[in-house]
Amino acid sequence: EFKRFESSVLLSENSSKFDLLNEALEKNKTVFDLTFGDGATTEHLLNSNHKVLALNNSSLSITKLDELESRGTNFVGLQGKFSELPKLIEADNLHSWVQSCDAIVVEFGPLKPHFKMGRGLDQSLNEPLDLRMSNEGPPAHALLANLELNSLTTVFSKYGSVKSSKHIGVGIIEQRYLNQYIRTTKELRDYVRKCCSEMELFQGPDGPQLIEENIKKVFLALRMFVNNELNEMKFVIKFARTVLPHNGKFIVFLQTEKEKKFFEKFLFEESNSRNDQRVWEIEDKTELEDGTWMVHVTRTLH
Repeated sequence: EFKRFESSVLLSENSSKFDLLNEALEKNKTVFDLTFGDGATTEHLLNSNHKVLALNNSSLSITKLDELESRGTNFVGLQGKFSELPKLIEADNLHSWVQSCDAIVVEFGPLKPHFKMGRGLDQSLNEPLDLRMSNEGPPAHALLANLELNSLTTVFSKYGSVKSSKHIGVGIIEQRYLNQYIRTTKELRDYVRKCCSEMELFQGPDGPQLIEENIKKVFLALRMFVNNELNEMKFVIKFARTVLPHNGKFIVFLQTEKEKKFFEKFLFEESNSRNDQRVWEIEDKTELEDGTWMVHVTRTLH
């Protein structure tokens, strides 16, 4: 069963992600922060008297991770991907942390350290079209240079809900025949903008805005695909279901409406795939001013 008890509100400018965390979490809990990033969320949790196990997947944050770990026994830092977490817990004999876990906090998508990698994750910059948040798998420009039309169309439509995804894919294939390859973020932006501007769908007074939105969707689709983000998201949901006790908190931050829909879909599917009495309850959904979302979920037993 999957229950929804949520309100959807726009966060006021005087509120913050940390205010939301304070509202959702009681004091003196054991919290798993599965996206360490720049360490700000972990530090806030530690300053709020929580014990924190943090997972970091950026090589740029290792120094910060080590610094926090040297401060005391209320913090453990691990380096790896979501799907590597059980192996890391086993290797470091952290079963007591798992048994005492009261809450899981996770932010899907690129974090601040990832934007500093020069891999095109800030699409407003002119950088190599890589989009990877680790060193695994092919970069985005390699996918555009090698995927066939059906695969390109599927990536654009499934991962980003890109409008006219097939038309955009056809143009990419045609450019390859001319030995013209998209290798930078600027080249991809310019190509999608030109492709869309030629289509009736993007004409009219709202045309420029619709085109810019479609460009963002193309980048989102490629980013999520090259980083295997949907499978990683599914893994985190299953991990949370296994680890969290009755009334355990699952606090999730998502960067786009599309990612929020994926999360809710997977949460629903994961609940209905089990034939037991455990359910998720979405207690609150809050849109922050930057367009990101926080979803507050509670683990219950009935």
